[in-house]
Amino acid sequence: MCKSRALLLDLDDTLYPEKQYVESGLKSVAMWCRDRFGYPPERTYLELSTIFNSGNHKKTFDEWFSDHGIDGFAHVHVAVENYRRHEPAISCFPGTAEMLARLKQRFRLGIVSDGYLDVQERKLAALNIAKFFDVIVFSDRWGREYWKPHPRPFQAALEALGVQAGCAVYVGDNPAKDFVGAKALGILTIRLFLPDSVYAQTEAPSPQHEPDITIRNLLELESLPEFPPPPLISIPEK
Repeated sequence: MCKSRALLLDLDDTLYPEKQYVESGLKSVAMWCRDRFGYPPERTYLELSTIFNSGNHKKTFDEWFSDHGIDGFAHVHVAVENYRRHEPAISCFPGTAEMLARLKQRFRLGIVSDGYLDVQERKLAALNIAKFFDVIVFSDRWGREYWKPHPRPFQAALEALGVQAGCAVYVGDNPAKDFVGAKALGILTIRLFLPDSVYAQTEAPSPQHEPDITIRNLLELESLPEFPPPPLISIPEK
């Protein structure tokens, strides 16, 4: 029997749409480009979005500078810092705050999330949901080597909550890294599959990476039993 039950959640594309953060960051960089180079921010934002949405996520700024004949080597790191340090304009999925308030009556709640520590802290502040959680674990506190799929952030959350792994559930969105570390500890895993999320087309690289359950709306968490058995529900076909 579980004395306490824990519901652990990812942050990006689980509690809010990550594309909002991308949009917010690119708009911030577009404003910086206006101040630094004189380019209209509306046009720059559209150009940056087009590059990003083409799949060139890691080289978005490099490509934009190249397209405009600007020395990217001298400016990319400033654009990246602007993106990471901007104050994000983001909001939770509809109904999330109300759902968390209700779930808090049934579970001890926690966040387990990757990403640069200061960036994730700014996201959490912008969402204004920290009050619902008993523990918040950003894996970057130990360094990049402890980001998921490393099990350490999950273990830290369980220890802080005083909950056994078999009495915990983890909800995330990226099967490439979100579930394998949690499953290794015995945590039940749930994938939130949203067709327009950043990792919607990402497939699990092995059976160990597969979630135990897949849902298609975060609000479905309220209709689940306290701790359902772990059947494997296939991800929808593309």
